[in-house]
Amino acid sequence: MKPNSAAQVVSNTKRKLIFVWNYTNWGGAQIYLLAIMKEAASEWDVLAVLPERSSPDLISFLEQI
Repeated sequence: MKPNSAAQVVSNTKRKLIFVWNYTNWGGAQIYLLAIMKEAASEWDVLAVLPERSSPDLISFLEQI
C-alpha cells in the first residue's frame, strides 16, 4: 500500500538512536545504556558504533538486542 502523503511516510519510519562508544572498557554506565537500547528497540532503529577491538561478549549482547 502506497502512502498518501509525505507525513504518512515519516510516521511509518522509525527514528534512529545512535550509541557511540570510543574505547573498549565497559562498566556499569554502559551496561545501563544497553538496557535502555533494548527498551528503545521496539520504537527506534538502534545503532551501536564501537571500537574495532570491542569485547566479543559485548558484541553478543548487542546482537541479542
